[in-house]
Amino acid sequence: MSNGRKTFSLIEQSTLYNQVNGICPLCQKSLSYMKEGKLQKLFEIAHIYPLNPTDNEKVILKNEPILYKDDVNDLDNLIALCPNCHTQLDKPTSLDSYRKLYQLKTKLIEEDKIRNIYSSYDIEKDIVSIINSMNSNLFDYSEIIDYRLIKVTDKIKPENKFLIHRVKDDVASYYLLIRKLFADLDRSNNSTTFDSIASQIKSFYLKVKTITSDQEQIYNHIATWLYDKNKIGSIEAYKIIVSFFVQNCEVFSDVSK
Repeated sequence: MSNGRKTFSLIEQSTLYNQVNGICPLCQKSLSYMKEGKLQKLFEIAHIYPLNPTDNEKVILKNEPILYKDDVNDLDNLIALCPNCHTQLDKPTSLDSYRKLYQLKTKLIEEDKIRNIYSSYDIEKDIVSIINSMNSNLFDYSEIIDYRLIKVTDKIKPENKFLIHRVKDDVASYYLLIRKLFADLDRSNNSTTFDSIASQIKSFYLKVKTITSDQEQIYNHIATWLYDKNKIGSIEAYKIIVSFFVQNCEVFSDVSK
């Protein structure tokens, strides 16, 4: 008995469209266009595991993992694609195309799960004063950390070369400045703001780590979470803050190579 093709609701279509940010994840073409002042749909909903697999598809996909439990029309088994990519990948489904879509969708599901936890974790608002102070002191602070003190490569997996360079550069340029700014903030407020922020960042990191082990993804999500909580400064400033906490051992220190 074959599965019937489902008519997806507008909410389901919007969910899948937004999940790929309105761009075909395979060819990067827009999944919408404007006509007479209205946004029009330019995508199709593709099944990752085929809706009604042929005998050959059943054989080649026999030992492959799947993203749904009972219903092949589950949103976890669906992805928005442009019509051309849908046709090329779907008729018929090959092992390579299946694995490509499976990996893509797995990442998208992880991203959704992580974004959903943003609201559950708070951060001290005093971090804004650190961001503002970084902006005002950026070109006035000349002390540079000795590279021999940097143990970033002990915390970030060697395959993440770009992330290693990013964090090492941030730490070399800003670690001492940020540490001084936190110390000044605690003294002026007679508080333990640094300890609170460090604890909150570590807690968020550990939660995200239960969803993905991708260090670059984790790094970017911590920075985006901090930015979304405050909407002040640039995302790049918050990435520098995350690099500080990598060096300070709240982020990635528990990761073994």
